[in-house]
Amino acid sequence: MKFEPRIISLVLAFAGNATLSWAASTTFSDGIFSDADWSAAVVSEVGPPVSFTAQQVATGGNPAEYRQVQHSYGGPGSIVSGHLQDAAIYDPASQGAISSLDFSFDIMLLNGGDSLTVAYGALLYQNGSYYGGGGLLTTITPTTNVWVSHTFSGLDSAAFSRLSGPAGATPDFSASGGAIQLGYFASNGTSGGPTATLSGLDNWSMSVTPVPEPASALLLLIGLLAYGVLRRSHGPTRSSGRRS
Repeated sequence: MKFEPRIISLVLAFAGNATLSWAASTTFSDGIFSDADWSAAVVSEVGPPVSFTAQQVATGGNPAEYRQVQHSYGGPGSIVSGHLQDAAIYDPASQGAISSLDFSFDIMLLNGGDSLTVAYGALLYQNGSYYGGGGLLTTITPTTNVWVSHTFSGLDSAAFSRLSGPAGATPDFSASGGAIQLGYFASNGTSGGPTATLSGLDNWSMSVTPVPEPASALLLLIGLLAYGVLRRSHGPTRSSGRRS
């Protein structure tokens, strides 16, 4: 059976465009960190009194503005502070199940206090629970007052673990998993005190890649091919003969 080249080209173009559109990533980012755009809370803490503050600083970032985080301790203890970008919400139910996340940011240690380090990582908030992933950066002390860039790519649901909350051990990336708010966490502790650590974050970015739907594209391809076959089978026929 012979197919019209134009029909086949049209089918492939439609299928290709459909697959690409469903697989497009959604990126959330911030390099200004207006205080009104971020919400922060204690995710977990041990040993009172422990507290934190977070605010935009207008100069000294990479470049210009950045977000500064201070953890304060009255004695031995630890804290995980969670910081969520108010507009960074991805809903798998309407935007597609999640295949993976890419996370990047710049960090700088300003004052290590007794703990000499601050760990940063990706933070997700879903169904009342906080999830952390993307690695714990515990070696930033040698680069005090120097911005260092970090990137974590291809983070699936298993790359995250629950930090607090009632939901499952890992976030649900399926289409029925519930909306996810994105941000970052900062964490450290001390065996002494009183002490405080001061650090900064800039150029925060998280990209969400949805699960592609090749089955839908295949159905479209089959349908268009069937249309082409029907069109040719109902078209005029030609008879060929041999001239004498």
